[in-house]
Amino acid sequence: MDQIELKKKGLCIITICNNKKEALKTTINSIDRQIQQPDMHIVVCKNINNYDLSAFKKKNRIFIINKDKSLYHAMNIGLNNNNFSHVLFLNSEDKLINNLCLLNLKKYLNLNKTIVLKTILRNNNHYFYPKKNSFLTKTYLPHSSFIGYLDNNSKKKKFLLKEKVKADGIWMREIIKNKKSLFVNLYLTVHKLGGISSKPGFSKIFMYNSTFEILKQIIKFFISLFLSKELYYSLIYRLKYSRNYKFF
Repeated sequence: MDQIELKKKGLCIITICNNKKEALKTTINSIDRQIQQPDMHIVVCKNINNYDLSAFKKKNRIFIINKDKSLYHAMNIGLNNNNFSHVLFLNSEDKLINNLCLLNLKKYLNLNKTIVLKTILRNNNHYFYPKKNSFLTKTYLPHSSFIGYLDNNSKKKKFLLKEKVKADGIWMREIIKNKKSLFVNLYLTVHKLGGISSKPGFSKIFMYNSTFEILKQIIKFFISLFLSKELYYSLIYRLKYSRNYKFF
């Protein structure tokens, strides 16, 4: 599908899924429960057949099946098919915290600004809430609560396919570069840990270019060998997040 010129004020949610129907169902149900629906929901997925997706079809939702070659390529496909002013990447198994989230966002979408809210990180029954000092640094850019404003310049920004892990962070920084952004002290989403950006692994070490990042990943990998996932995430996020065993 050819890229569409941005014409309308509104919100497009883009979801990426690879062969995890139940994870996708979690996210779609979270969106469908919203009192205020997104103007558009684009699902870029593969290894799921059209029949399995039939129950999720709605007027404001489109599926793009088996077109992507990688995670960030799929995210670019989503961008290329969006025709609204604001975009949110809500990946499969991420969910909005309640059915009022998008209604509460409506007033902010009239502003020509990128909107940054807060994400709760989840590992099984452990929930990690960003500390106040972390959120107020304005370097807090959680991709699942980052609603990018796409003007004529920023809509041309795409995810760098050569970056195997950092492409989302680079894209977000480019979107807010020299542009107005609004940090809203509200929770928007719950993000499940264990994806490409948070899961440690030996192969991940070679996905970085800088010496600092490589050393950091080596340390994280060796820590993960001796700790359970619960203890690992508790240690990694100790400085910037508060841990709780309850969701609110």
